[in-house]
Amino acid sequence: MVHSLAFLSAFFSAIVLVSGLKPVAVYVGLVDRPSGRKQHQGDIPLVGGLAMFGGFSIVVVTLFPALEYLPAMLFGAAVLVVTGLVDDHRELSPGARFTAQTVAVLAMIIGADVVVRDLGDLVFIGTIALGYGAVAFTVFGVVGVINAVNMTDGLDGLAGSLALVMVLALAAVAWDAGLEAELDLLLTLAFTILGFLTFNARTPWQSRARVFMGDAGSMLLGFLLAWFFVHLSQGPERAMAPVTALWIFALPLLDTLTVMARRLLSGGSPFKPDREHLHHILQRAGFSVSQTVAILTGLAASLAALGIMGHRVGLSDGAMFVGFVAVALAYVVIINRVRRVVGAPDRSAS
Repeated sequence: MVHSLAFLSAFFSAIVLVSGLKPVAVYVGLVDRPSGRKQHQGDIPLVGGLAMFGGFSIVVVTLFPALEYLPAMLFGAAVLVVTGLVDDHRELSPGARFTAQTVAVLAMIIGADVVVRDLGDLVFIGTIALGYGAVAFTVFGVVGVINAVNMTDGLDGLAGSLALVMVLALAAVAWDAGLEAELDLLLTLAFTILGFLTFNARTPWQSRARVFMGDAGSMLLGFLLAWFFVHLSQGPERAMAPVTALWIFALPLLDTLTVMARRLLSGGSPFKPDREHLHHILQRAGFSVSQTVAILTGLAASLAALGIMGHRVGLSDGAMFVGFVAVALAYVVIINRVRRVVGAPDRSAS
Protein backbone atom coordinates (compact mmCIF):
# COMPACT_ATOMS: atom_id res chain seq x y z
CA MET A 1 0.00 0.00 0.00
CA VAL A 2 2.84 2.39 0.93
CA HIS A 3 4.56 1.66 -2.37
CA SER A 4 1.48 2.40 -4.48
CA LEU A 5 0.86 5.57 -2.48
CA ALA A 6 4.44 6.72 -3.07
CA PHE A 7 4.30 6.17 -6.81
CA LEU A 8 0.92 7.84 -7.29
CA SER A 9 1.91 10.71 -5.00
CA ALA A 10 5.08 11.30 -7.01
CA PHE A 11 3.16 11.31 -10.28
CA PHE A 12 0.44 13.70 -9.15
CA SER A 13 2.83 15.90 -7.15
CA ALA A 14 4.86 16.53 -10.30
CA ILE A 15 1.68 17.38 -12.21
CA VAL A 16 0.41 19.75 -9.51
CA LEU A 17 3.79 21.46 -9.14
CA VAL A 18 4.22 21.95 -12.89
CA SER A 19 0.73 23.42 -13.12
CA GLY A 20 1.33 25.77 -10.21
CA LEU A 21 4.81 26.85 -11.26
CA LYS A 22 4.02 27.63 -14.90
CA PRO A 23 2.43 31.06 -14.29
CA VAL A 24 5.15 31.92 -11.77
CA ALA A 25 7.83 31.12 -14.34
CA VAL A 26 6.16 33.32 -16.94
CA TYR A 27 5.87 36.17 -14.42
CA VAL A 28 9.56 36.09 -13.41
CA GLY A 29 10.83 35.41 -16.92
CA LEU A 30 11.99 31.85 -16.30
CA VAL A 31 11.16 30.82 -19.85
CA ASP A 32 12.97 29.45 -22.88
CA ARG A 33 12.64 31.77 -25.86
CA PRO A 34 13.12 30.49 -29.43
CA SER A 35 16.35 31.68 -31.07
CA GLY A 36 19.18 30.08 -33.00
CA ARG A 37 19.34 26.41 -32.10
CA LYS A 38 16.11 26.67 -30.10
CA GLN A 39 13.41 26.22 -32.70
CA HIS A 40 10.34 25.70 -30.52
CA GLN A 41 7.30 27.94 -30.74
CA GLY A 42 6.72 30.64 -28.14
CA ASP A 43 8.10 31.11 -24.63
CA ILE A 44 8.15 27.81 -22.71
CA PRO A 45 8.30 27.78 -18.88
CA LEU A 46 11.45 26.13 -17.50
CA VAL A 47 9.89 24.60 -14.41
CA GLY A 48 10.11 20.84 -15.07
CA GLY A 49 13.29 20.38 -13.07
CA LEU A 50 11.99 22.19 -10.00
CA ALA A 51 8.68 20.32 -10.20
CA MET A 52 10.39 16.93 -10.44
CA PHE A 53 12.71 17.75 -7.56
CA GLY A 54 9.79 18.95 -5.44
CA GLY A 55 7.60 15.95 -6.23
CA PHE A 56 10.37 13.42 -5.66
CA SER A 57 11.65 15.07 -2.47
CA ILE A 58 8.24 15.45 -0.83
CA VAL A 59 7.40 11.80 -1.38
CA VAL A 60 10.70 10.25 -0.32
CA VAL A 61 11.07 12.43 2.77
CA THR A 62 7.50 11.64 3.81
CA LEU A 63 7.40 7.93 3.08
CA PHE A 64 11.04 6.80 3.27
CA PRO A 65 12.58 9.05 5.96
CA ALA A 66 14.73 6.29 7.48
CA LEU A 67 17.09 5.99 4.50
CA GLU A 68 20.43 7.09 5.88
CA TYR A 69 21.80 8.36 2.57
CA LEU A 70 18.71 10.43 1.72
CA PRO A 71 20.00 13.77 3.17
CA ALA A 72 23.17 13.63 1.05
CA MET A 73 21.21 12.68 -2.05
CA LEU A 74 18.68 15.48 -1.68
CA PHE A 75 21.34 18.03 -0.74
CA GLY A 76 23.37 17.26 -3.85
CA ALA A 77 20.24 17.33 -5.97
CA ALA A 78 19.15 20.65 -4.45
CA VAL A 79 22.51 22.25 -5.22
CA LEU A 80 22.13 21.29 -8.86
CA VAL A 81 18.49 22.31 -9.14
CA VAL A 82 19.21 25.77 -7.69
CA THR A 83 22.24 26.14 -9.96
CA GLY A 84 20.20 25.01 -12.94
CA LEU A 85 17.42 27.47 -12.20
CA VAL A 86 19.92 30.34 -12.03
CA ASP A 87 21.52 29.10 -15.26
CA ASP A 88 18.12 28.87 -16.93
CA HIS A 89 17.27 32.43 -15.89
CA ARG A 90 20.61 34.04 -16.71
CA GLU A 91 23.32 31.86 -18.20
CA LEU A 92 26.15 30.88 -15.85
CA SER A 93 29.73 30.31 -16.89
CA PRO A 94 30.93 26.72 -17.45
CA GLY A 95 33.16 27.14 -14.42
CA ALA A 96 30.24 27.99 -12.15
CA ARG A 97 28.26 25.01 -13.36
CA PHE A 98 31.26 22.69 -12.94
CA THR A 99 31.83 23.98 -9.40
CA ALA A 100 28.21 23.28 -8.43
CA GLN A 101 28.38 19.83 -9.98
CA THR A 102 31.56 19.07 -8.06
CA VAL A 103 29.96 20.20 -4.79
CA ALA A 104 27.03 17.85 -5.44
CA VAL A 105 29.35 14.92 -6.14
CA LEU A 106 31.40 15.62 -3.02
CA ALA A 107 28.16 15.57 -1.00
CA MET A 108 27.49 12.16 -2.50
CA ILE A 109 30.99 10.95 -1.63
CA ILE A 110 31.39 12.48 1.83
CA GLY A 111 27.78 12.34 2.97
CA ALA A 112 26.88 8.85 1.75
CA ASP A 113 30.17 7.12 0.83
CA VAL A 114 28.90 6.53 -2.71
CA VAL A 115 32.24 6.20 -4.51
CA VAL A 116 33.56 4.33 -7.56
CA ARG A 117 36.24 2.19 -5.94
CA ASP A 118 36.73 -0.30 -8.75
CA LEU A 119 35.80 -0.85 -12.39
CA GLY A 120 35.40 -4.62 -12.21
CA ASP A 121 37.42 -7.05 -14.34
CA LEU A 122 37.13 -5.18 -17.64
CA VAL A 123 40.22 -6.54 -19.39
CA PHE A 124 40.52 -10.09 -18.00
CA ILE A 125 43.35 -9.28 -15.56
CA GLY A 126 41.32 -9.06 -12.37
CA THR A 127 39.41 -6.28 -10.68
CA ILE A 128 40.71 -2.81 -11.55
CA ALA A 129 40.86 -1.03 -8.19
CA LEU A 130 41.10 2.76 -8.27
CA GLY A 131 42.72 3.21 -4.87
CA TYR A 132 43.65 6.81 -4.19
CA GLY A 133 42.15 7.82 -7.52
CA ALA A 134 38.64 6.75 -6.51
CA VAL A 135 37.39 10.19 -5.47
CA ALA A 136 38.79 11.95 -8.55
CA PHE A 137 37.35 9.29 -10.84
CA THR A 138 33.96 9.53 -9.14
CA VAL A 139 33.87 13.31 -9.59
CA PHE A 140 34.91 12.98 -13.23
CA GLY A 141 32.43 10.20 -13.96
CA VAL A 142 29.41 11.73 -12.23
CA VAL A 143 30.02 15.17 -13.74
CA GLY A 144 30.29 13.42 -17.11
CA VAL A 145 26.94 11.69 -16.63
CA ILE A 146 25.27 14.95 -15.56
CA ASN A 147 26.46 16.75 -18.67
CA ALA A 148 25.70 13.85 -20.99
CA VAL A 149 22.09 13.87 -19.81
CA ASN A 150 22.02 17.64 -20.32
CA MET A 151 23.10 17.13 -23.94
CA THR A 152 20.13 14.82 -24.62
CA ASP A 153 17.69 17.62 -23.78
CA GLY A 154 17.17 18.81 -27.33
CA LEU A 155 13.69 17.67 -28.33
CA ASP A 156 10.28 17.58 -26.67
CA GLY A 157 10.15 14.53 -24.45
CA LEU A 158 13.60 13.17 -25.34
CA ALA A 159 15.64 13.69 -22.16
CA GLY A 160 12.72 12.66 -19.95
CA SER A 161 12.02 9.53 -22.00
CA LEU A 162 15.67 8.45 -22.04
CA ALA A 163 15.96 9.09 -18.30
CA LEU A 164 12.80 7.06 -17.70
CA VAL A 165 14.25 4.12 -19.63
CA MET A 166 17.45 4.23 -17.59
CA VAL A 167 15.63 4.58 -14.27
CA LEU A 168 13.44 1.55 -15.09
CA ALA A 169 16.53 -0.44 -16.11
CA LEU A 170 18.13 0.37 -12.76
CA ALA A 171 14.86 -0.59 -11.04
CA ALA A 172 15.08 -3.99 -12.76
CA VAL A 173 18.60 -4.39 -11.38
CA ALA A 174 17.42 -3.45 -7.88
CA TRP A 175 14.50 -5.90 -8.22
CA ASP A 176 16.84 -8.73 -9.19
CA ALA A 177 19.08 -7.98 -6.21
CA GLY A 178 16.19 -7.75 -3.74
CA LEU A 179 17.02 -4.14 -2.83
CA GLU A 180 13.59 -2.94 -1.76
CA ALA A 181 14.57 0.58 -0.68
CA GLU A 182 16.44 1.30 -3.92
CA LEU A 183 13.58 -0.18 -5.95
CA ASP A 184 11.09 2.09 -4.18
CA LEU A 185 13.23 5.18 -4.77
CA LEU A 186 13.77 4.38 -8.43
CA LEU A 187 10.10 3.72 -9.11
CA THR A 188 9.19 6.90 -7.25
CA LEU A 189 11.59 8.76 -9.53
CA ALA A 190 10.12 7.01 -12.58
CA PHE A 191 6.59 8.16 -11.70
CA THR A 192 7.90 11.67 -11.06
CA ILE A 193 9.37 11.73 -14.56
CA LEU A 194 6.10 10.42 -15.97
CA GLY A 195 4.26 13.30 -14.32
CA PHE A 196 6.63 15.76 -16.00
CA LEU A 197 6.32 14.01 -19.37
CA THR A 198 2.57 14.59 -19.39
CA PHE A 199 3.48 18.25 -20.05
CA ASN A 200 6.69 17.75 -22.02
CA ALA A 201 6.18 14.84 -24.44
CA ARG A 202 4.38 15.17 -27.76
CA THR A 203 1.25 13.01 -27.95
CA PRO A 204 -1.86 12.83 -30.17
CA TRP A 205 -3.54 15.27 -27.75
CA GLN A 206 -0.50 17.51 -27.20
CA SER A 207 1.27 18.79 -30.31
CA ARG A 208 4.21 20.37 -28.48
CA ALA A 209 5.77 20.64 -25.05
CA ARG A 210 4.08 22.97 -22.59
CA VAL A 211 7.06 23.02 -20.19
CA PHE A 212 10.76 22.23 -20.40
CA MET A 213 12.90 20.64 -17.68
CA GLY A 214 15.71 23.16 -18.22
CA ASP A 215 19.23 22.71 -16.90
CA ALA A 216 17.72 22.28 -13.43
CA GLY A 217 15.93 19.14 -14.62
CA SER A 218 18.70 17.65 -16.75
CA MET A 219 21.28 18.10 -13.98
CA LEU A 220 18.86 16.66 -11.41
CA LEU A 221 18.19 13.55 -13.49
CA GLY A 222 21.85 13.15 -14.42
CA PHE A 223 22.90 13.33 -10.77
CA LEU A 224 20.28 10.84 -9.56
CA LEU A 225 21.10 8.42 -12.39
CA ALA A 226 24.81 8.66 -11.60
CA TRP A 227 24.10 8.13 -7.91
CA PHE A 228 22.38 4.82 -8.61
CA PHE A 229 24.95 3.77 -11.23
CA VAL A 230 27.61 4.04 -8.55
CA HIS A 231 25.54 2.87 -5.59
CA LEU A 232 24.35 -0.32 -7.30
CA SER A 233 27.70 -1.21 -8.88
CA GLN A 234 30.08 -0.95 -5.92
CA GLY A 235 30.84 -2.91 -2.76
CA PRO A 236 31.04 -6.61 -1.95
CA GLU A 237 27.27 -7.07 -2.36
CA ARG A 238 26.91 -5.01 -5.53
CA ALA A 239 23.71 -5.42 -7.51
CA MET A 240 25.46 -5.18 -10.87
CA ALA A 241 28.93 -4.92 -12.33
CA PRO A 242 30.19 -1.45 -13.27
CA VAL A 243 30.17 -2.44 -16.94
CA THR A 244 26.41 -3.00 -16.75
CA ALA A 245 26.03 0.72 -16.03
CA LEU A 246 27.82 1.42 -19.32
CA TRP A 247 25.15 -0.52 -21.21
CA ILE A 248 22.29 1.17 -19.35
CA PHE A 249 23.80 4.59 -20.08
CA ALA A 250 25.06 3.64 -23.53
CA LEU A 251 23.13 5.97 -25.80
CA PRO A 252 23.76 9.30 -23.99
CA LEU A 253 27.37 8.26 -23.41
CA LEU A 254 28.10 7.34 -27.04
CA ASP A 255 26.32 10.40 -28.39
CA THR A 256 28.20 12.74 -26.05
CA LEU A 257 31.62 11.21 -26.71
CA THR A 258 31.25 11.21 -30.49
CA VAL A 259 29.94 14.78 -30.58
CA MET A 260 32.72 16.07 -28.32
CA ALA A 261 35.38 14.19 -30.32
CA ARG A 262 34.01 15.64 -33.56
CA ARG A 263 34.15 19.16 -32.12
CA LEU A 264 37.75 18.68 -31.01
CA LEU A 265 38.83 17.23 -34.37
CA SER A 266 37.29 20.23 -36.13
CA GLY A 267 39.27 22.61 -33.92
CA GLY A 268 36.34 23.78 -31.81
CA SER A 269 35.51 23.62 -28.13
CA PRO A 270 34.05 20.27 -26.99
CA PHE A 271 31.51 22.23 -24.93
CA LYS A 272 30.23 24.57 -27.64
CA PRO A 273 26.64 23.63 -28.56
CA ASP A 274 25.85 22.61 -32.12
CA ARG A 275 23.33 20.59 -34.11
CA GLU A 276 25.38 17.41 -34.49
CA HIS A 277 23.76 15.22 -31.86
CA LEU A 278 22.08 12.01 -32.93
CA HIS A 279 18.61 13.52 -32.57
CA HIS A 280 19.63 16.35 -34.92
CA ILE A 281 20.98 13.87 -37.47
CA LEU A 282 17.75 11.86 -37.41
CA GLN A 283 15.74 15.01 -37.96
CA ARG A 284 17.89 15.96 -40.95
CA ALA A 285 17.19 12.46 -42.23
CA GLY A 286 13.50 13.37 -42.31
CA PHE A 287 12.14 11.96 -39.07
CA SER A 288 9.67 14.01 -37.06
CA VAL A 289 10.23 14.96 -33.43
CA SER A 290 7.93 12.18 -32.21
CA GLN A 291 9.54 9.61 -34.50
CA THR A 292 13.03 10.65 -33.42
CA VAL A 293 12.13 10.38 -29.74
CA ALA A 294 10.56 6.95 -30.31
CA ILE A 295 13.61 5.68 -32.23
CA LEU A 296 16.10 6.88 -29.63
CA THR A 297 14.02 5.67 -26.70
CA GLY A 298 13.73 2.25 -28.32
CA LEU A 299 17.47 2.15 -29.02
CA ALA A 300 18.31 3.16 -25.45
CA ALA A 301 15.92 0.52 -24.09
CA SER A 302 17.46 -2.15 -26.34
CA LEU A 303 21.01 -1.37 -25.24
CA ALA A 304 19.98 -1.30 -21.58
CA ALA A 305 18.16 -4.61 -22.00
CA LEU A 306 21.27 -6.19 -23.55
CA GLY A 307 23.31 -5.09 -20.57
CA ILE A 308 20.81 -6.44 -18.08
CA MET A 309 20.53 -9.73 -19.97
CA GLY A 310 24.32 -10.09 -19.94
CA HIS A 311 24.28 -9.43 -16.20
CA ARG A 312 21.50 -11.95 -15.60
CA VAL A 313 23.11 -14.77 -17.56
CA GLY A 314 26.42 -14.20 -15.82
CA LEU A 315 28.60 -12.91 -18.65
CA SER A 316 32.01 -11.86 -17.41
CA ASP A 317 32.85 -8.19 -17.05
CA GLY A 318 35.45 -8.55 -19.78
CA ALA A 319 33.03 -10.13 -22.24
CA MET A 320 30.45 -7.41 -21.61
CA PHE A 321 33.09 -4.71 -22.03
CA VAL A 322 34.32 -6.19 -25.31
CA GLY A 323 30.72 -6.26 -26.49
CA PHE A 324 30.24 -2.63 -25.47
CA VAL A 325 33.38 -1.54 -27.33
CA ALA A 326 32.14 -3.39 -30.42
CA VAL A 327 28.79 -1.58 -30.19
CA ALA A 328 30.59 1.75 -29.72
CA LEU A 329 32.73 1.21 -32.82
CA ALA A 330 29.68 0.20 -34.85
CA TYR A 331 27.87 3.29 -33.61
CA VAL A 332 30.67 5.59 -34.75
CA VAL A 333 30.89 4.00 -38.20
CA ILE A 334 27.13 4.05 -38.78
CA ILE A 335 26.66 7.62 -37.52
CA ASN A 336 29.49 8.94 -39.67
CA ARG A 337 28.00 7.31 -42.76
CA VAL A 338 24.54 8.65 -41.97
CA ARG A 339 25.97 12.15 -41.45
CA ARG A 340 27.56 12.05 -44.89
CA VAL A 341 24.24 11.04 -46.43
CA VAL A 342 22.03 13.61 -44.69
CA GLY A 343 24.55 16.43 -44.92
CA ALA A 344 25.72 19.12 -42.55
CA PRO A 345 23.33 21.13 -40.38
CA ASP A 346 22.09 24.55 -41.37
CA ARG A 347 24.69 26.82 -39.74
CA SER A 348 22.24 29.69 -39.68
CA ALA A 349 20.26 27.76 -37.07
CA SER A 350 23.27 27.06 -34.85
